Amino acid sequence: MRRFDAVKLKYIAGGFSVERENIDIKDYWPLVVKRIFEFEKIADAENPEINNLWAAHKDVLDNQFIRTLTEEGCKRWENILNIVPMGTDTLEDRRFRILARINADLPFTFRQLENMLYALCGDDYTCELVNNDYKLVIRLALSVKRQYDEVSSLLKKVVPANLLIDLDLLWNQYLTLEPFTHEELEIYTHQELREETLTNG
Repeated sequence: MRRFDAVKLKYIAGGFSVERENIDIKDYWPLVVKRIFEFEKIADAENPEINNLWAAHKDVLDNQFIRTLTEEGCKRWENILNIVPMGTDTLEDRRFRILARINADLPFTFRQLENMLYALCGDDYTCELVNNDYKLVIRLALSVKRQYDEVSSLLKKVVPANLLIDLDLLWNQYLTLEPFTHEELEIYTHQELREETLTNG
């Protein structure tokens, strides 16, 4: 008899997501009963229930990690943290806000701040501490601009009061636009060319 060996763990920054192909109970039956009409009907009735059970099990596992929270998982954390989601929020936006709130724990060091930003933005940011000017300069890539307000809120909570926070987006510059042709760029406004994430092809 076959084992349940189709389960796969997919690594996502900050956690794991469980993946599995749809289960067909007939794959676990002896060949002698597989082709019997009555057993085929039993499989037709049981397969949806088994796959629904697996989907519920997967949700439980996904909700162990912030990066893979489901809708219900987000609602639970938002209730715990007193977060009110906006109507335009995507599931990823809500996960980001929850993670930002959880990360806001004292004490803070520069390395810890970098770890927080990496957990929230991946590699889509730069962070520089200008010691002589008592200034923290952070730039976010346009790919994470929806999280600007959350990063700003996090910085206000964790950055010492004697440091000036210089937070902005990494706007598109000439080098960003250079790979594109004039024909590809003419569909954008000047504001979009500066503020939107552009894809080549």
